[in-house]
Order: sequence, then structure tokens, then C-alpha cells
Amino acid sequence: GGGAIGTDTIVIPVDRQSAFYESSMERIILHEMVHIALNRVWGRLHIPRWFHEGMAMTLAGDLLFEERVILSRAIVSGSLVSLDSMEKLNRFNRWRARVAYSQCHFCVEFLLEIYGRDLVAELLAQTRMTHNFETACVKVFGLNMAELEKLFQREMESRYRFFFIVGDYSLFWVAILCLAIVGFVVTKRRNRIRKERMEHEEEVQTPSPR
Repeated sequence: GGGAIGTDTIVIPVDRQSAFYESSMERIILHEMVHIALNRVWGRLHIPRWFHEGMAMTLAGDLLFEERVILSRAIVSGSLVSLDSMEKLNRFNRWRARVAYSQCHFCVEFLLEIYGRDLVAELLAQTRMTHNFETACVKVFGLNMAELEKLFQREMESRYRFFFIVGDYSLFWVAILCLAIVGFVVTKRRNRIRKERMEHEEEVQTPSPR
């Protein structure tokens, strides 16, 4: 939907829709302003791309329904993106980029949810002091990047593994149809068993002719 260049320039195309999400102009501007703010304060330090994008997306708004569906499909298809590979996010194809942005958003939103805004601010302060983002993660969260990534993935899977069923209406109606068919078959079988039992009881109760 837009781009931030350096510490003072934001470019937003206004003649076409956002590439990935139905984002409002306000949300896009907030997103790019976060990039500018991070570049101004920590521009000379390496802040991982997943954190940069995640902060911009989280401070611009909550995780969208569409992003939850994308995460769910990526989990089921085994196409989640590693945090390290997100440094090359601009080279990703459309689907992989959608997955990557959704993951970035979830990771930072999850950090804020679990640790709060104060600790995330402390993370950036420690990054400035140590000149190393992973060292700062260990100091603030007690977790290195590999451990953080496992935590993110485990939480994503527990929350969104089957979310795509809700998000994909065609699958939703297929599931309803399957349940209806199963219910019909089970009911018919129960009725047949009940009928056979009643017939058997009638045979037992009916006296045999002498």
C-alpha cells in the first residue's frame, strides 16, 4: 500500500488498491510513519525485518480477519516463513509475501500481548546499548531468536490451525453438508436398529400356535 524511504519520505500510490489487504489510507499512513520513526531512532542499528514490519502493522491496527485466514492456510499447507528469510521479503512472490506480512504482524502483536509495551520499548533500548537485536532479546525476554520463533509458531498453530474453515465460506458449507449427511446416515441406522429390535420383541411376545 505504500513505502517508507529513509527518515523523512513516505510514498503512497493513490491510483490503485493495496497489494495485499483492504487497508484504509489512515492505516497505511500510520504503518509507514512507524517505519520512519524506527529509522530515525534506530536507523544505524540492524532491526530485523520481521520486527520492523510487525511493529508498523501492529501500531497501525489489529490483526485482520484476512491475515488470520492466511496464517491458518499457511500452517495447514506447511508454508510458514522463517524469520531469517524475511530479510529478503521484497523478493517473495505474492502468496509468500502475504504469509510473511501476516506472520510479522502476529509476532509483534503477540509480544505486546504477552510482555506489554514497556518491555518491547526496553527491547529497543537494549538493542541500542548492545548493538545486537538477539542479545537484547535474551536480556529482555530470556529467549534467543530460535526459541522466540518456536514460541511464535506454537502459538500461531494453537490459535489458527483450523481458522481457515471459518474464513473460507465454501469449506464452511461443505463441512455443514458433510455433517448433515453423517447425521442423516446415523439417524437412519438408529431407526433401522430400533425397528429391528421392536420386531424382535414382538416375535418373542407373540405366542406360538399350538
